[in-house]
Amino acid sequence: MTLTHILVDFENVQPSAADIGLVRGENLRLTIFRGPGQMKYAADVAEAWQPLGANVTFVRCAQAGRNASDMHIAFHLGELVATQVRPGGKGARFVIVSRDTDFDPLLLHIRSQGFEATRVASMKAALGGRGVEAAEPRAPRARAPRSAPAPAVAKAVAAKSPAKKAAAKRTPAAKKAAAPARKVAAARTAAHAATAPDALTKVIDSLKRMGEKRPGKRKGLERHIESHLGRNLAPGQLQALMEQLEREGVLVFNDNKVEYLQKAKK
Repeated sequence: MTLTHILVDFENVQPSAADIGLVRGENLRLTIFRGPGQMKYAADVAEAWQPLGANVTFVRCAQAGRNASDMHIAFHLGELVATQVRPGGKGARFVIVSRDTDFDPLLLHIRSQGFEATRVASMKAALGGRGVEAAEPRAPRARAPRSAPAPAVAKAVAAKSPAKKAAAKRTPAAKKAAAPARKVAAARTAAHAATAPDALTKVIDSLKRMGEKRPGKRKGLERHIESHLGRNLAPGQLQALMEQLEREGVLVFNDNKVEYLQKAKK
């Protein structure tokens, strides 16, 4: 299983105890970088670290200054990447938890060297909302689109097709039994459509155009997406798109409030 290194810019993002509770698995290494002025952790946060044992490391910057903690993170990340190119090195993933976009050029260079490296704005996004062990989703299978036949041809084919005749003769009980499977398939297709690049791009572009008038609460954002993409959203489609916006670093949910990051701004 791929080893995942999560580097948290604690000056920029402070995970809650509930977020830390999602961090489990021997395939995980967590490093917390804090500034010299950050001397205490909340009691529930400190207790949440304990089950991680040796899998969590704390790094305190010795001196305050502009981008001081960022330099520590960049240096530590370089050391980790260097271990992957030595003899016997194994593949690993690298995730920086920070809202600071200054890391992006460095991560782009690391990816150009063949490594998996990214930045996210929250611990939940780093874990894919489910935990590190499930943070590598399988890509959905692409299906080639089928062109619809002309009405006259379709009618002739339907009349001659034994399969369609058999389907027409199915009993009401058989049709009722097949209905749940069709609903599940439709929900999966809708959830995939919600996270397709064109749908995601449309929502991001609309948020950019709104400027300071962007919805400040989750419900308001949901209504905006529904009005922008159409109210005929299938079950699971809206939620899948909301999760994708957070994973892509467009926004962060803080209870019922929405905080927009740089990707949602012009």
